Amino acid sequence: MKKILIAKSGSTYPEVSKKYGDLHNWVMNAIKKDPSNFEISEVFNNLHLPEPENYAGIIITGSHADVTDPEPWIRNLAKWILSIKKYKTPVLGICFGHQLLAQAFGGTADFHPGGQELGYIDVHLNQAGKKDRLLGILQTDFFAYANHAQTVETLPPDAVILAGNNFDKTHAFCLNNHIWGLQFHPEYTGEIMKAQIRAQKETLLKNNKNPERMIHQVRDVPFGSILLQQFYKICSDTVKN
Repeated sequence: MKKILIAKSGSTYPEVSKKYGDLHNWVMNAIKKDPSNFEISEVFNNLHLPEPENYAGIIITGSHADVTDPEPWIRNLAKWILSIKKYKTPVLGICFGHQLLAQAFGGTADFHPGGQELGYIDVHLNQAGKKDRLLGILQTDFFAYANHAQTVETLPPDAVILAGNNFDKTHAFCLNNHIWGLQFHPEYTGEIMKAQIRAQKETLLKNNKNPERMIHQVRDVPFGSILLQQFYKICSDTVKN
C-alpha cells in the first residue's frame, strides 16, 4: 500500500509535545499502524509540496495558525489542496485542516462569533452523517475534543454537513465522497486534551473561564481513534480498487 501523507500544519505547545509528542504522533498513535506506513511533510515549513497521487490518503493536521493569516505557506497549501480533487485521493482535514479545505474549495472560514470552543464536547450526526462511509461508523451522539477559535462559516458548493452541535453547526462535512473536514480533534486523547487546556490556562483565566473545571470534565473516549482507523481503511480500500 502507498503511504498516508500527514501534512503537518504546525506544532503543539513545547510543554505538551515534550510529554505527548507532536501533532503527527497523535494521528499515528490513534490509527495504531506501523509508523513506516506514514510520511510526514511539515507543510508550514515547506513551499514545495509532494504530488498527491503518490499517496493512499492525506491527513491535514490542526495548527496554531489561523486560516485567515496572510502566510505564504497557507496560500500555497490551499492551492495544493485544489489539485487533490482530480485524483480522488481520500483526504481528511482536522480543525485548521478542516477550515482550510472548506476555504480552498470555495467556502469561507473566520473567527467564531461565540469565541473559542475548548474541551470535552458533544457532537451529533445528522442523517447524512449516519450514512457517510467515514462518520457513519460512529454513534449518532458521541463525545469528542475541541480546540478552536475559527470555524467554517459557509461550505463549498456541493459539500454536505455531516455533524454539528449547539456551538458549531459544521463539525464535519464531506465533499465528493472522498474529502472530509472535522472541526473536532479525533487524534486527541483525554490526557492530550487536558494538556491543551493547561497550556492555555492564563488566557482562559483572563477570559473568566475555569480551566480546572474544564479539565475535570474531560473523559477518555474511543470515537476519535475509531474514526481515524476507518479513514485508514478507506485509504487502503481505495488503493485496492
